[in-house]
Amino acid sequence: MRRKAIALLSNLLKKLNNTSPLPPREAIMPTNMVGHYRSVKYFFLSDGWMVGRVWEFGGLWNIHSWRREPEIQQMNLCILEQGEKLWLYRVEEAVLMVEVKPTPDATSDSAKNIGQVVLKRLITAEQALERLATAQTWSSPLSLES
Repeated sequence: MRRKAIALLSNLLKKLNNTSPLPPREAIMPTNMVGHYRSVKYFFLSDGWMVGRVWEFGGLWNIHSWRREPEIQQMNLCILEQGEKLWLYRVEEAVLMVEVKPTPDATSDSAKNIGQVVLKRLITAEQALERLATAQTWSSPLSLES
């Protein structure tokens, strides 16, 4: 049962990665950098929280050096953990860590209790699948059978 769930989730993540509205990497990266950042990383983020600063290998993400914003996209998958909805996000491999902070109108208990920023370490696709497979409840507007 668990293997079947992991296989279904793996197929769903592959589909979501292939249906990205992001432009081709060649269109947004300098030619000499194409091919260096092919894989993606993931993290979970609670409702009522947003991404703040982003770190890459050289330090804070520099829009002027990269000539673009970092690729960070919310996926159509979430899990319920202790009554909180945690959405799966994916980021490009160049991103090492993200800062998350409550939105100004956050209503979740965690945002009220912490009220600060949190640095999120990123996880691999396998780690994201493991977390999705072991979650008590998860939802997706996409069908798993297709």
